[in-house]
Amino acid sequence: MQQIEENVIKSFRLAKNDIIRLQRDFLSLSQAEERIMELLDGLKASQADIFQRIREMEHGSKPIAAALKHSNARKGYVASKVGKSYHRKNCPFAHNIKNKTKVIFYTKSKAENLGLKACRCVA
Repeated sequence: MQQIEENVIKSFRLAKNDIIRLQRDFLSLSQAEERIMELLDGLKASQADIFQRIREMEHGSKPIAAALKHSNARKGYVASKVGKSYHRKNCPFAHNIKNKTKVIFYTKSKAENLGLKACRCVA
């Protein structure tokens, strides 16, 4: 009889330990779920921003065309209307840009405001 009681007590202790472990695991999963939901909210905001930029880009190079300056003006930085980066006027890559697609900027900030990245020659 005493052996049965000991076995029952041992079984209840094991069950209690399992329940405590499950509660801790559940709490950890709940916290992980909250972090994931926060990350998803951040990704949704980023996704909306990306879609907005894509829509702006699909409407052509209007923002870049607005930055176009006269070709005889003092040139500081140049970019291609279809490119993703801007260069100093004396950069070898800048010399490859055709005149009909060349955009001229006086300042780096104007180029960066249009989403262009700086070439290594600018840094």
